[in-house]
Amino acid sequence: MSSPSMASPMSPLKIKRVQEKEELKNLTDRLASYIEKSRFLESRNARLNEEIRSSRRSGDENIKSLKALYEQELQEARKTIDEMANEKSKITITVMKYTKQVEELTSE
Repeated sequence: MSSPSMASPMSPLKIKRVQEKEELKNLTDRLASYIEKSRFLESRNARLNEEIRSSRRSGDENIKSLKALYEQELQEARKTIDEMANEKSKITITVMKYTKQVEELTSE
């Protein structure tokens, strides 16, 4: 009989089970690592998508405010051009009137 202090050699079946157990543990660890990395990347992707949406919103707001500013300036410029065109017409009419008067006075 063998003494309890003496280790008995493991049977091939037991060795195979231990190897399979280690392999399963290794695969489980790899799967857990993959899942953790996948969750991290999904979270990061969500944050980046939110940053993109935020940047687009702020860009759209900037564009809208600039557009309103430029439209106002354009409207003021058009108004000034119209006023100057009217003033030019009045001056042209006045010049023509005075030119006619000068011609009449010089022809007498």
